[in-house]
Amino acid sequence: MVHVWPTPKKLACQDPQALAKTCKIGYRAKRIVNLASSLVNEGFPTLHELERLSPEEAKNKLLELPGIGDYSADIINPHGGFPIDVWSAEVFGKLFFGKAPENNRQAVEEVKREGISRWGKWSWMAFFYIVQDLKRLSEKLNVKLRLA
Repeated sequence: MVHVWPTPKKLACQDPQALAKTCKIGYRAKRIVNLASSLVNEGFPTLHELERLSPEEAKNKLLELPGIGDYSADIINPHGGFPIDVWSAEVFGKLFFGKAPENNRQAVEEVKREGISRWGKWSWMAFFYIVQDLKRLSEKLNVKLRLA
């Protein structure tokens, strides 16, 4: 048996309450259905079309979608990004500056700038590697990184 992700067309016609219950995704179901409807009804570019845009144009296009913010746009963008949110601001704050930020939410932009400054277009790869290897990095660096 092969499992595949549902298409936006299939998701757009789902009842959000039934989707929430079946998939156990709570309030996110309504957002997923709204996003799928936007993709289907507004002729949003495919990932291949986004790839032909500049990284900034692609991200701006993604930010037009309902429910997509900076963090999600950096993850989805075919050009990559440095997807820092409140949780990862703590992890990367410890790695970059040797201590957890006093306020993770306020530190997001500073941490994001630092990651992009250090790794440039490869920052998305560094992000992915680090969040996948927190346990080993914590041990190697003798820093207690937050483990989910």
